[in-house]
Amino acid sequence: MPGRLALGLLGLVGAAAALGAASAGATGPGPIEVSPDGTRWAATLDGPLLDPDLRWVPGDTRTVRFHVRHHEPGEERSA
Repeated sequence: MPGRLALGLLGLVGAAAALGAASAGATGPGPIEVSPDGTRWAATLDGPLLDPDLRWVPGDTRTVRFHVRHHEPGEERSA
Protein backbone atom coordinates (compact mmCIF):
# COMPACT_ATOMS: atom_id res chain seq x y z
CA MET A 1 0.00 0.00 0.00
CA PRO A 2 2.75 2.55 0.80
CA GLY A 3 4.31 1.76 -2.58
CA ARG A 4 1.03 2.55 -4.33
CA LEU A 5 0.79 5.83 -2.43
CA ALA A 6 4.33 6.74 -3.45
CA LEU A 7 3.63 5.87 -7.10
CA GLY A 8 0.36 7.81 -7.05
CA LEU A 9 2.01 10.84 -5.48
CA LEU A 10 4.90 10.60 -7.93
CA GLY A 11 2.44 10.50 -10.84
CA LEU A 12 0.55 13.49 -9.44
CA VAL A 13 3.77 15.48 -9.00
CA GLY A 14 4.88 14.52 -12.51
CA ALA A 15 1.57 15.62 -14.02
CA ALA A 16 1.67 18.90 -12.09
CA ALA A 17 5.26 19.52 -13.22
CA ALA A 18 4.36 18.80 -16.84
CA LEU A 19 1.41 21.18 -16.67
CA GLY A 20 3.56 23.83 -15.02
CA ALA A 21 6.34 23.46 -17.57
CA ALA A 22 3.90 23.60 -20.44
CA SER A 23 2.23 26.74 -19.16
CA ALA A 24 5.52 28.40 -18.17
CA GLY A 25 6.92 28.18 -21.70
CA ALA A 26 3.76 29.26 -23.45
CA THR A 27 3.32 32.81 -24.66
CA GLY A 28 -0.46 32.64 -24.25
CA PRO A 29 -3.18 30.30 -23.15
CA GLY A 30 -2.41 26.83 -24.45
CA PRO A 31 -4.74 24.11 -25.59
CA ILE A 32 -4.55 22.33 -22.19
CA GLU A 33 -6.87 23.61 -19.45
CA VAL A 34 -7.45 22.40 -15.88
CA SER A 35 -10.39 22.74 -13.51
CA PRO A 36 -11.00 21.86 -9.85
CA ASP A 37 -14.70 21.15 -10.48
CA GLY A 38 -15.19 20.61 -14.22
CA THR A 39 -17.01 23.91 -14.73
CA ARG A 40 -14.37 26.66 -14.36
CA TRP A 41 -11.42 26.16 -16.74
CA ALA A 42 -8.02 27.90 -16.82
CA ALA A 43 -4.40 27.30 -17.85
CA THR A 44 -3.47 26.71 -14.18
CA LEU A 45 -5.26 25.84 -10.95
CA ASP A 46 -5.90 28.68 -8.49
CA GLY A 47 -4.12 26.99 -5.59
CA PRO A 48 -2.32 23.84 -4.48
CA LEU A 49 -3.98 20.45 -4.89
CA LEU A 50 -3.09 19.42 -1.33
CA ASP A 51 -3.09 21.50 1.85
CA PRO A 52 0.53 22.69 2.25
CA ASP A 53 0.12 22.89 6.04
CA LEU A 54 -0.95 19.25 6.30
CA ARG A 55 1.59 17.00 8.00
CA TRP A 56 2.08 13.67 6.25
CA VAL A 57 2.99 10.54 8.20
CA PRO A 58 3.69 7.02 6.89
CA GLY A 59 0.46 5.30 5.95
CA ASP A 60 -1.49 8.51 5.21
CA THR A 61 -3.51 8.61 2.03
CA ARG A 62 -5.17 11.54 0.30
CA THR A 63 -7.32 11.69 -2.80
CA VAL A 64 -7.41 14.77 -4.99
CA ARG A 65 -9.47 15.15 -8.14
CA PHE A 66 -9.17 17.71 -10.87
CA HIS A 67 -10.12 17.81 -14.52
CA VAL A 68 -7.87 18.27 -17.55
CA ARG A 69 -9.08 19.01 -21.06
CA HIS A 70 -7.64 19.67 -24.46
CA HIS A 71 -9.24 22.89 -25.63
CA GLU A 72 -9.01 24.11 -29.19
CA PRO A 73 -11.71 25.89 -31.14
CA GLY A 74 -14.16 23.33 -32.46
CA GLU A 75 -12.70 20.42 -30.48
CA GLU A 76 -13.41 19.86 -26.79
CA ARG A 77 -12.71 16.71 -24.79
CA SER A 78 -12.15 16.22 -21.08
CA ALA A 79 -10.55 13.40 -19.12
